[in-house]
Amino acid sequence: MQQKKRPEERTWLEPWGEIPTSQRDSFLLQLNKEITQRHPLFGRHLELIGRSFANDDLLVVVDTSEWVVVHLTWLGSGDSRFPLFESFDTWSGFVNNKMAVDNEGF
Repeated sequence: MQQKKRPEERTWLEPWGEIPTSQRDSFLLQLNKEITQRHPLFGRHLELIGRSFANDDLLVVVDTSEWVVVHLTWLGSGDSRFPLFESFDTWSGFVNNKMAVDNEGF
């Protein structure tokens, strides 16, 4: 298992960045509203790490080891297929396969 780096030790590429402390609780509350009992992320430990400032994507560490990008719908709970999410095994996997791709054009 790769040890998580603290946010200040990470290098972010636009449009991604650390979630300001003042916004973490509201994003976590919304995320928990959207994850229903039938959603794969339900009941797992979720730690908010960052977000895309271009859309409603959040970077979340799940159960201290899995890196997941979750796309918020802002609709509350409902369909267990949502919110959509994409998993990465490591921070580097997220950087190379998501953040760097999103950075193209910025």
